[in-house]
Amino acid sequence: MSWCRFLASKGFAVVSIDYRLGISHTMNEILSDYTDALNYIKKIAID
Repeated sequence: MSWCRFLASKGFAVVSIDYRLGISHTMNEILSDYTDALNYIKKIAID
């Protein structure tokens, strides 16, 4: 069983964030992807 499936089976919400690859993009762009994804998750969790 994967770690994500284990956590989900225990009632945790699990998400997978896709991001741009570091070879083609800067660290700032990658971190921006994470920030955007986390902000989206927070927004839909509140709604």
